[in-house]
Amino acid sequence: SARYDDLPWVKDFVDGDQACRSADLVVCNGGSPGVFQALAHGVPVLGIPRNMDQFLNMRAIEHSRAGVLALSTTTPEALRGIVANMLGNMTWRDAARRIAVEIEAFDTDACLTEALSQVCATFRKN
Repeated sequence: SARYDDLPWVKDFVDGDQACRSADLVVCNGGSPGVFQALAHGVPVLGIPRNMDQFLNMRAIEHSRAGVLALSTTTPEALRGIVANMLGNMTWRDAARRIAVEIEAFDTDACLTEALSQVCATFRKN
C-alpha cells in the first residue's frame, strides 16, 4: 500500500532528473520535457494536459501503458484513485521501465548529426 504521509509538495523549481530518480510517479502537464524525464528514469506519468500537444503526447503515453491522461475536470477523488492504482499496480512502472531501456539505447546525438548532415547535403546540392 502506498504511503501518502509526506505528500504532496510543491516547488517553484525542481531538478527534474533528481526528482525522477526518487519518484514513484510523476504528475505533470503531460508535456514532452517532463514526460521524457520521467520515462528516461522508468517512472510512470499522470499527465493533466492543458493544450493540444500535451494532450496528444499523453494519449501516446497512455497507449503505451506508461502513464494516464487525466482531464483538468477530473475530480480530486478520481485523481486519488488514479494515483493509488498507478502506485499499486506494477503495470505502469514496468511499461515506463521498458521505455527507459529504449531511451537509453537510442543514440540521440548520432541521429541528430545524421539528420543535420542530410539537410546540409541537400542545400549544398542546390
